Amino acid sequence: MLLHAVRLKLFDPRARDILREFDLPRVTLIPLKDFESPDLLAVKPTRTQGEYCRTCTSATILFTPENFNVPEVTYLDSDLFFFDKPAKILDEFHQS
Repeated sequence: MLLHAVRLKLFDPRARDILREFDLPRVTLIPLKDFESPDLLAVKPTRTQGEYCRTCTSATILFTPENFNVPEVTYLDSDLFFFDKPAKILDEFHQS
């Protein structure tokens, strides 16, 4: 993604700690506490770490344009692999 993305926003704490060491110029590392709302925190004890991560998906999608100057957000699962530039998908989306 670093080859094709304009900017990346990452929320995972372990990934943040590891990636901070790389000092990547187009990556913004965001701690959970920055976007955890009272509603999210209320359900956190009832979820496994994986379930909570998936629960946070919509919150991160809302948080990003509200707190950064970005016109749109595309959420990608970590297990995706692109065989070509992701811009082709986004271009097709914008033309539809």
